[in-house]
Amino acid sequence: MRIRLITLFSLILSVPAGACTLWGAAGLTAGGGTLLAKNRDWRPDHVQSIRLIHPKRGASYVGLFADNGSAPGLKAGVNEYGLSVVSASASSLAREYWDSPDVHGPMLLILREDHSIADVLAKAAQRFSHSSPLFLLISDHQQLLEVEIGKDGRYTLQKQKEGVLAHTNHYLSDELAGCNKKIGKSSPARLDRIRALLPGGPYSLSDFSVFS
Repeated sequence: MRIRLITLFSLILSVPAGACTLWGAAGLTAGGGTLLAKNRDWRPDHVQSIRLIHPKRGASYVGLFADNGSAPGLKAGVNEYGLSVVSASASSLAREYWDSPDVHGPMLLILREDHSIADVLAKAAQRFSHSSPLFLLISDHQQLLEVEIGKDGRYTLQKQKEGVLAHTNHYLSDELAGCNKKIGKSSPARLDRIRALLPGGPYSLSDFSVFS
């Protein structure tokens, strides 16, 4: 089984800061493993770094970090067990809800503590019900997991073992669609575009780079 993670920049100056597109493929559509990608669709205002982290407790991981700018912190990572996670801001909510210092907390816990999506699912309630609003796309060697975290401890989970998933910066699930206060024009446009590119497969890492 294979798992591959790619993070890319696209300098689209008309979209808001924090605009990101997440997508992944699992099973035959990914050549028998998984593929996971994140596009950062905004003009960078920061220095970024890729760091190998060896925490005192838990798994080692490689993380992509924004080191300064308007939204510093962890943006994507893969741990020693091959569990990968990428994030997107829930910017269809008022900024006060999603722009908080602890917004990256679930990502750090996933990378340090979990071996697989099964582990993420087992700990979902204790983690996501206390998190700031956020969107996550997670992959292990066999499947994908999409997480939408809304207000007031609400969250949704969607697994995919054979096919694709994609997300941008607004809520897609029926359960949390009411959280969308204002959806920026670029978020549905970016979602439609990546969905239009994804039918079919199998895909390679090169294909995902072209999609970006």
